[in-house]
Amino acid sequence: MIEISEDNAELVRSWLETRGGVCLWSSEDLCDPDASWTAPYLDVAGVVNPKPHWKCGMVPKEHVTDASQVKVLRLKVVEVISVGLKLQGRRAVLNNGSDRKVRKALAKYGSDARYHLGDMLFPEVTISVPIDSVLLSEWKVQDVEAHTVGG
Repeated sequence: MIEISEDNAELVRSWLETRGGVCLWSSEDLCDPDASWTAPYLDVAGVVNPKPHWKCGMVPKEHVTDASQVKVLRLKVVEVISVGLKLQGRRAVLNNGSDRKVRKALAKYGSDARYHLGDMLFPEVTISVPIDSVLLSEWKVQDVEAHTVGG
């Protein structure tokens, strides 16, 4: 079962219908083991897509072709944290103090909590928790308006 946020539900549905399904790729990078990517199985020309990022393994963790195997999560923002960044190689990552703040907040909200790093100009992390879920096969676009969530 693949879990996606409600923001991506329409895109993933189109991949299931027109691109041979959706693949979940997990990170094999020991410095970023929690990273994951979803991508269509086929490109627009009908050719199998390569892995979406260099951190991914050679084969996807999951390949789903049925909307009943995709769970759409409705998320509620529970905290926004201003963070500092540092350069690590060619990328920006949370500095040590900010990493501790984010990990502490994730622990506070439980194992289902997740975070998203926003804009690099004014960096902040948004902590969200799922408030409910529905299978993509049962999800409808109008559900988005009926379940608007926020902080």
